[in-house]
Amino acid sequence: FDAEEHVKVLQSLHPLGAQAIAIVQSLRGSVLRLATDRHGCRVLQGALEVAPPALQVQLASELQGHVKECVEHMHGNFVVQKCIERLPGGALDFIVQEIECHIEYLSAHPYGCRAVQRLFERATPNQLKDLV
Repeated sequence: FDAEEHVKVLQSLHPLGAQAIAIVQSLRGSVLRLATDRHGCRVLQGALEVAPPALQVQLASELQGHVKECVEHMHGNFVVQKCIERLPGGALDFIVQEIECHIEYLSAHPYGCRAVQRLFERATPNQLKDLV
């Protein structure tokens, strides 16, 4: 997405309707690529804001196995933060698991510390137990 396209996509996502859901669904299969793109990360964040919970989980699940990579990325970290903010608690398990292996490193990372902070704000008590 270039700057102009990303603005058009974000504008078309509001108000949530059939067209917006179709647009969000069209992002499936491209989440990792978009997460690490300057404009794509904003499109994904907007999609996660408006998508129904089940679709949020579907989009976020595409980051499974790539959470650390995204958290370290200047654009991808914002997408992971949005996932942490928007997903139901139980759906955060894969994010918690991928971050807990690198918690010390990511806590000191300029971008990673943001995702770690979001987890401490939103994770369930059981998930927090795994992080500390």
